[in-house]
Amino acid sequence: MEQDPITYPGAFTYYATAAPTVTDPADMTVIEGKPASFAVNVTGEPAPEVTWEVSADGGATWNPVTEGVSADGLIVSLASVELAQSGNQYRATATNEVAGVTSAPATLTVRPAPMAPTVTSPENATVVEGESASFTVGVTGVPEPEVAWEVSTDRGATWVPVSAGLSEDGLTLTVASVELAQSGNRYRATATNEVATVTSEPATLVVKALAPVVEQETGKQLAETGMDVPARLWLAGVTALILGGGLVAGFRLVRRGVAR
Repeated sequence: MEQDPITYPGAFTYYATAAPTVTDPADMTVIEGKPASFAVNVTGEPAPEVTWEVSADGGATWNPVTEGVSADGLIVSLASVELAQSGNQYRATATNEVAGVTSAPATLTVRPAPMAPTVTSPENATVVEGESASFTVGVTGVPEPEVAWEVSTDRGATWVPVSAGLSEDGLTLTVASVELAQSGNRYRATATNEVATVTSEPATLVVKALAPVVEQETGKQLAETGMDVPARLWLAGVTALILGGGLVAGFRLVRRGVAR
């Protein structure tokens, strides 16, 4: 751009000059595979020349950008960004015969393209009544999926949400102190993000009853050699054993850890 001269009669012609100024480009956040661009405005006399630089190490070093620059130099465009470019910084320098000035850098943030979730299926669990049972799944997806659990008490005909016993990340469900009535319950997980919702195959909980334990009273002994298989007999709250027709007292039946 030519300057308008100021002419002093009989003396000299003076051309006004001004140091350049440059605005700062704005940060950009885009999805991988999409385009991104950075723009600046400049002033100065003579009109400044604009160049661009990129840093891939947090501003420690800078390299010239030659591709994607508009004819006037005010815009740099990236056609299809990659995840590896996330964090790159871009800045512009405006230079004329008076001075050179550099903008503050703008940062490019590249996010992964959205991806539908996947969820693995939990495994069946078999436990003894009173114990805890756990079911675990793994999930993938972008954005990271939210995990929810459901339980069915009618072989999968209907499902209701489970809110208790979930781990912080939702990947594990723990059923505490299971009861015999819960045997046969089915549990499944759903993974949801902005793309879709998917549901795992169900896992089945099997609860086994506690086996009775026979304890001998202190100081009592029983020898079964040559005798028939013992039979139990209840006498006034005390368990006796009938062995070959003979009655032996001093034993009790323990179930669930409580003497009966």
